[in-house]
Amino acid sequence: MVLPAAPLHFFRADAQEIRAGAPEISIRNPAGVPDILGISWTSHDYVNHLFGPESRQSQDQTVRLDRIFAELFDYLDKRIGLQNVLITLSADHGFMNVPEYSASRNLDAGRIDPDKMIEATNSALSAKFGDGRYITAWWNPNLYVDYKLIEARKLNKVEVENVAQDFLRDYPGVEAVYTRTQMEQGMMPNTKLAKQVILAWHQKISGDIVIMNKPNWYLFGKPNTYASTHGSPWSYDTNVPLAMYGPNWIKAGKYGDSEVVDLARTIAFILNVRPPNGCEGRVLSEALNRILPKPDGSKCRPSSDCACSARQSPSQGARFSGVTSIAIIDASPCGQMTFLVNEWNRLFTDAGFGNWFADRCKEAGVPGRAHGLRKAGATIAAENGATTRQLMAVFGWDSIKLAENYTRAADQKRLAESGMHLLAVEEQNGT
Repeated sequence: MVLPAAPLHFFRADAQEIRAGAPEISIRNPAGVPDILGISWTSHDYVNHLFGPESRQSQDQTVRLDRIFAELFDYLDKRIGLQNVLITLSADHGFMNVPEYSASRNLDAGRIDPDKMIEATNSALSAKFGDGRYITAWWNPNLYVDYKLIEARKLNKVEVENVAQDFLRDYPGVEAVYTRTQMEQGMMPNTKLAKQVILAWHQKISGDIVIMNKPNWYLFGKPNTYASTHGSPWSYDTNVPLAMYGPNWIKAGKYGDSEVVDLARTIAFILNVRPPNGCEGRVLSEALNRILPKPDGSKCRPSSDCACSARQSPSQGARFSGVTSIAIIDASPCGQMTFLVNEWNRLFTDAGFGNWFADRCKEAGVPGRAHGLRKAGATIAAENGATTRQLMAVFGWDSIKLAENYTRAADQKRLAESGMHLLAVEEQNGT
């Protein structure tokens, strides 16, 4: 069994070398210590793959890991002082119970063999369109379609996808099936599961048919590679701990409505640095208690009377970007964590903000609504060359069809402007 002790020994060695000023370690902090040190405790993954989370081996490993944590925190306290350290703990996934264990508890559970699934799907497609290997490969949880074969036989690729989708929906252990056409054209159903698939799917490298297994069903490269696995959208796989400790920064307590992606933005806020590119989380302001530095060097408390985190947490309320927006924020008083708030000092609802904006327009004596402002912004962005994906990111749209309305109109305008001269009749034609 792989034990989790090794990372602690490495941590101690690294800490001692860093404090001693090892030349091969680049430290920019004037104190000669690292700002952030990450440790991966991978043994938990190995043990649960091999034996399952309900096994005695998993329980034993968890107890051992808990002791390792105690030893680590004791070391930090003696060497640095826990009051000077911010500790965070989370995970990238959970684990399903071993399917056979779930079945013994009268749950619908089993193992899907991808090779047999491909064979059965190809048989169904061959019966409809003629013999052929239409599905060529599997990479969890994607099937790859041979579109060259479909094109060579002059078949309709959407029809082939749909036939495969209908067959796979009834396959044992399959919860849902989505096709490339659905995802590329924004035709996905408005469900939580479909949104999770979109977030995990990449147009260029992901497969052409995405399979979502039912809860408690094992789906991996081979059905018996491991006792248990992960990678599903179900709560036993997606619900993971997110814990933070640091008395100078973190308030003791339990807080809900948080996600792992919030961790990066929260740490960036505490360190007063720019969040990572593509960061989708929010600052967990409800868990912070320290007076933190603002970008101008002054201090503020991240609570109900502090808005400076709007600079780093645009996911809360309105989204701001560009030099003008930043200048507006910098010139505004330090108020709510959410930059735009209602008269009760709370986050606007969508309808509430729309009504508030309409009232301000009336007071100013100008026509307009918030929706019209967004439409105008999307039109300007599209006419300036924004892509559909850029529009979706800027305006927070889930559907590509909405973004395509603007890019299509902008393309039509550009084409019309570039083609108007073709209507001119040359003088030599005599007309």
